[in-house]
Amino acid sequence: RATRTTHPRVLASMRRLFSLVTETQFGVENPFLWKTKADVVRDIVKAGHGSMIDFSNSCTHTRKYRKEQPHCGVCSQCIDRRFAILAAGASQYEPEDRYRHKLLTDPRDEGESRIMLASYLETAQQIADMDASAFYSRYGEAVRALPYLDLPVDDAAQRIFDLYKRHGQQ
Repeated sequence: RATRTTHPRVLASMRRLFSLVTETQFGVENPFLWKTKADVVRDIVKAGHGSMIDFSNSCTHTRKYRKEQPHCGVCSQCIDRRFAILAAGASQYEPEDRYRHKLLTDPRDEGESRIMLASYLETAQQIADMDASAFYSRYGEAVRALPYLDLPVDDAAQRIFDLYKRHGQQ
C-alpha cells in the first residue's frame, strides 16, 4: 500500500488522463521502476550525494516527527528504509540515532511492531529462496502490473520476479 501511487496501473491511468486533458500524447514514467530502495540509495551515494539522504523522510508517522529523530523505526517504510541503507552500505549517511526505535538493537514489544519486523524479514527471506513459479503462486497479485508495463508479458513477469528476489537478497 505504501507504493500504490507508483504502481504501473496508476501511472498508466495518469498518462491516459493527462493525454485526454492535453489532447497530446503525455508521458508519465517511474525511472526507479526496476530498482529496489537499496539500489536507489547506492545510486545516490555513487552520484556523490549521500549526505542528502538524511534530509529525506519515509516514515508514515509524520505526526510524531521530531527534528532529531524523523523516523519512528517501526512502520513498514522505516523498516524498509533502514534495511536499504544498511544493504547499500550507506549507514554513515543516516545514523541509527535518527530513528526513535533502533531497527536491530532495540527490543520490540509484542504486537504490531514485532509482527511488522518479523513479517518483513520472513517475506524477504522466503522470496530470496523462491523460483519464479513459487513466487507467482504465492504472490499472484504481482500479475496485476503486467498489462501496464511496456514489455512482453514473459519479460515483464521475469523482471518483476527479479526485482522482488533482489530485494529479498538485499
